[in-house]
Amino acid sequence: MKKLTKISIVAALMFMVVNVSAKTGEIDFSLEVKGYEGKTVSFVVNNVQKSVGLSLIDRNNRVLYAENIEVDGEYKRTYNFDRLPEGQYFLEVESATKVKRYPIVVDAYSAKLYYEANNEMYKPIVSVRKSMVYVNLLSLDKAPLHIEVYDADSNLLYQETLKGAYELGKMYDFSNVNNGTYTLIMTHKNKTFTEKIKTAKS
Repeated sequence: MKKLTKISIVAALMFMVVNVSAKTGEIDFSLEVKGYEGKTVSFVVNNVQKSVGLSLIDRNNRVLYAENIEVDGEYKRTYNFDRLPEGQYFLEVESATKVKRYPIVVDAYSAKLYYEANNEMYKPIVSVRKSMVYVNLLSLDKAPLHIEVYDADSNLLYQETLKGAYELGKMYDFSNVNNGTYTLIMTHKNKTFTEKIKTAKS
């Protein structure tokens, strides 16, 4: 592991709460298809709490459309895929702690959404206590988490990859760097999460 700055690793493994939903108080959302008509798909997202994001993504992970749901409870939506070329796409539903991705296949006459096992992943949880920064992730399939730390001038200060466990976690000590705002860029299963943090020495 290459150390790029004075940021030090205090502990190699953090204890995690396996049920992240229980920790955050979030009720698990779900998506249910209500009907098809040609290339039109009607669906409902249940158990929405405060905010859930919906994104349509192509096979190259390019976001074609995105919106945020700001409701509590049930959200109904209809998408028309008539203008999209034939091929496979993904409908991604993202809450504060979790991301679920559903394949959508568009052919000459129809669009179909499919439910797949292991279509969900948890998002990294970042917390800050003075100069200590904690990163936790529940990786259901032991997929690795790559972490990069940048300063306010976009200089890469530190990077590493956590892997080999269902519960990934690290605690970082920022006491040897200046107070200020830093950026954590975390990549998990080809999805990138960005978190701005402010640290203060004890």
